[in-house]
Amino acid sequence: MPPKEVADVANIDVLDADHRKPFEQALMRILQTEIAEHTYAEILDGLPTRKSYSELNPASIKNGHPAHDHLELCPGTRERACEFRSSFDPSTLSFTSHLLLAFQGTPLGSRSFHLRLIELLVVSCHHIAVYLFQLGDAVHSHVQGGWPTAFSYSHYTAVEQNPNGIADTVGYWTEARIFGEIETECREMYIHGDFGTGTFTIFRPTAEQFDDLIHFLLVEQAPAGCPLPIVVSLKNHWRWDPWDAYAYFHIFRDRYERKVGQTKPKPQWRRPFLAPVTTLPRWARRVDEEEEQPPEQEKEAGVEVYKEARLRGPLSIYLNKRGLRCDGRCDTPADLAVTLATLPHIT
Repeated sequence: MPPKEVADVANIDVLDADHRKPFEQALMRILQTEIAEHTYAEILDGLPTRKSYSELNPASIKNGHPAHDHLELCPGTRERACEFRSSFDPSTLSFTSHLLLAFQGTPLGSRSFHLRLIELLVVSCHHIAVYLFQLGDAVHSHVQGGWPTAFSYSHYTAVEQNPNGIADTVGYWTEARIFGEIETECREMYIHGDFGTGTFTIFRPTAEQFDDLIHFLLVEQAPAGCPLPIVVSLKNHWRWDPWDAYAYFHIFRDRYERKVGQTKPKPQWRRPFLAPVTTLPRWARRVDEEEEQPPEQEKEAGVEVYKEARLRGPLSIYLNKRGLRCDGRCDTPADLAVTLATLPHIT
């Protein structure tokens, strides 16, 4: 059925039943997960636990962050989170009309339906975090130390340009905790892959990861396992540098979510651009650890992968915009070069 007319901001009452019901089921299923319950309990606590904060910010936890000595949730905070969930009504959330109309306009069961559903769910979890933070009655009164908030997530701290200021920073931290920090375009889903891995790149979930998430959200009976948060692995071949993803490929959900410089930071041999992780030696896969310098020969091989990908810039755009990807497993720089050469080019 055609979408109803809505104002600039509306709630899910404008959706038809076929779109509203899957959204409500999926959102409540997410809120019932351990990771969501714990995350919202931390916001009501006022401090993340050391374990959860260090999974997103492994370096900051060593630099005097207030969560360093916060080993577990304060008494009563988990119970408050459960109480909030039990009385929560999804229709109390407000969304932009564009977001709701985009979801309403998708055919049921299509990939676009699933992508728009995920987008709506991520925004919902963000809004819930903003609401809980703005209650202002946390146990620790939102201790922050030298950070914008104790819930800072290194890539998403542009407080001054966020509509809800610090509360949006908490919202992005919540997204990263529950989902892995999802960026959405109209044709694809991307994840900023820092959760517990030490990587810095943005990646697309594999077909299996995506299907597992959709099954978890929409199957009638909740599965025993939970696929959230989505964590990067060697199976996620293609990666995007965060600056390139935002400034060059326009991969983001909100333009204001991050502050990116006018020019790209000076390239480093530890930061390869748009290369399958399977082509990279271990030293190029993790950027948050102090590791030994690689042998010169191995370092040069990694640099050649970087140069090859940079020279193939138009091909990178083609892959991103047309949904193409590397289907073969590239185990060496030479394999990567052959794979790139076999794919169609943009003129």
